[in-house]
Amino acid sequence: MSAVPARALTLGGGVACNGELRHRLTALCAARGIELRVPSPRLCADNAAMIALLGAWALERGAPPAPDLDVVASLEESGIGVT
Repeated sequence: MSAVPARALTLGGGVACNGELRHRLTALCAARGIELRVPSPRLCADNAAMIALLGAWALERGAPPAPDLDVVASLEESGIGVT
């Protein structure tokens, strides 16, 4: 594991609602003297739910999905450029 001189860690998104993850990160950050920033679960949005809602609204308006729409499950496959 490489050392990074972090002073704080911010956890966000839908995964931030995971209680076990919150618990473990709290302990790890405390042991390393790193501030953990985690919003209230009410404010942690699940991106998949937001994307699905947007898709449902588009379908309600009669907008068909793009014929070249492709779904990938990882950043590596998406071509976004993970290094």
